[in-house]
Parts: sequence; C-alpha cells; structure tokens
Amino acid sequence: MTIMKHAVAPRRLLSLVALALLGATACTGGGGTGSSPTGPGIAQDERTSLSKQMEAARTADPAKDKERVDDYNHKHQKAVADCMRQKGFAYEPFVPNVPGPVGSGLSPEQFTQQYGYGIATRIDAVEIASSQSGALPQADPNTAIRSRLSEQQKAAYDTAQGECFTLANKTIPLPPGNIRASGDSAKILDEVQKQVDNDPRVLEETKKWSGCVAGQGFTAASPKELQGEVERRAAPFREAYENARGALKDQNARNALKLKDVLSPQQEQELAAVQRFELTAAAADKRCGVNLAAVRDAVLKEKIEQNLGPK
Repeated sequence: MTIMKHAVAPRRLLSLVALALLGATACTGGGGTGSSPTGPGIAQDERTSLSKQMEAARTADPAKDKERVDDYNHKHQKAVADCMRQKGFAYEPFVPNVPGPVGSGLSPEQFTQQYGYGIATRIDAVEIASSQSGALPQADPNTAIRSRLSEQQKAAYDTAQGECFTLANKTIPLPPGNIRASGDSAKILDEVQKQVDNDPRVLEETKKWSGCVAGQGFTAASPKELQGEVERRAAPFREAYENARGALKDQNARNALKLKDVLSPQQEQELAAVQRFELTAAAADKRCGVNLAAVRDAVLKEKIEQNLGPK
C-alpha cells in the first residue's frame, strides 16, 4: 500500500504515482496502541472514502500496477497540459521512464529474484529503465520551454503549473493501491499503521520471522531493519553516483550516466558484494515472511474497520 501524504513539487513531476511509489515513505512507527485515533476527526464522507481507499490498497494486485500507473500518469499529464494551455502557457505531457517494481513490469516474486529490494541493484535505475528499450532517457521538454521565459514569465509559469498539478491531483483518481492523504486523514493512517505494527499477533510473527532469517545468516529484528542494512551498505555508492550525476549540467548526460562510469574497479567489486548480500537478504525475507505478511494483512483489515468503519 502506497500512501501519498504530502503535496509534491510540481516542477519535479513527483506527483506522478510511479515516482511517488519510489520515494514514498511507508507510514510506520512505534508508540502505543489503541482502538481509535486520537486528535481531531474527519467528516463521515471523508472517513468512508478513506476506508474504501485503504481497502482497495490492501487488496491491490501488484502485478497490475504498471498498467494502472501508466494510465494514471498519462491522464495526469494530459490534464496538466490542458490546464496550462487554458492559462496561456505551453506544456508538453511528459512521463519519464519509471524504475523499480512498478516500472519494471515484473511480478513481486520476479523482481525480488532479479533485483532483491531494488536498492543496491538499481542505483542507476533511470538509465537502466530506459536502456531496456534501447533509447536514452528523455529530458523533460518543459525544462526547455521554461528556460526560454523571462524571470517574470517563469514566476507566472511556475504558479500556473502548481495550480494545474493541484487540479490534476484532485480530478484524476489514483490507481488502486495508492492513497493521497493530508492533515487529519494522514494522522489516521499513521495511527492505523502504528496499531498494526504494535499488534501482539504481528509482533509474534515478526519474532518468528527474525528467527527464520537468522537461520539463513541474517541478523535483523524486522524486515524494515534488514532492508535498512542493505540501504546502509548501498549508501556510499548511491552518494557517489548522485554526486557525479548532479555535477553534469546537461539533462541528457545526467540521465545517460551509468554507475559503472562513476565507480573505480575496486568500488565495483565492493558494490557487487553488497548486491549479492541484497539478493540473498531479500530472498530470505520473502521466504520467511509469508506468514508475517498474511497476519499483517488480516490485522490491517481489522484496524481499518475499527478506525474507519467498514467500507
């Protein structure tokens, strides 16, 4: 389940669901339990809508995400372009290549087998995604459109673009499996996730998961901790790549930059070791997490009904 809790920067195109899927932070956290959220509530119609969204997200089929996300992105960008034209500005609908499980078109099982979590194995994922079709990644044509404007025109363009992204966000329904929430709705989502994380049934299955992965050579108290260890090991290589990419002024050059162009032979060997660790860790996580995933799903369904009522 992907939760989009905050407004996004329109010029960075982060409201595209596929990109939000990459960068979204799952609502997790510690803290006490309870049968209902604290703080201000939300109107009944919003509560019902949120309940339906969460249930749709809970039961979404990941194998169909790519088609749904592609459809959303193209409709979203068309809506932005139409809105911009009405405001007197040029805007070209632009949907970039999408890395990660959604953009890959692979099933979750296939993705895990090929890429693990997609962390150390997909550092230059923008380049990887585009190279599958044999073409270089495209630069956003709207960057060039904006660059030809005066400073005063740029300010007006940015304002219009922000308004158009906001309108598109409101009018184009998100694909199943995604939730956009803010304010009190986001607080309720956070509370539901806390209740799931701290439910005794989930905690018990998490302990069993930890013992299972320990038997396969991994020390972690939770799946989040194991994935965090992969992220920690991959961080130096990601930083090196992002720094090198950021130093390039040309957008096409940045998008075409490959990780192997940045790392030394020694670093490539070190990264390969991290990637092997990731692949085996993710495989162990998935093997050991079957029961945990089932229990979390059942508890999540229960908590949605407790906090928001049946859909």
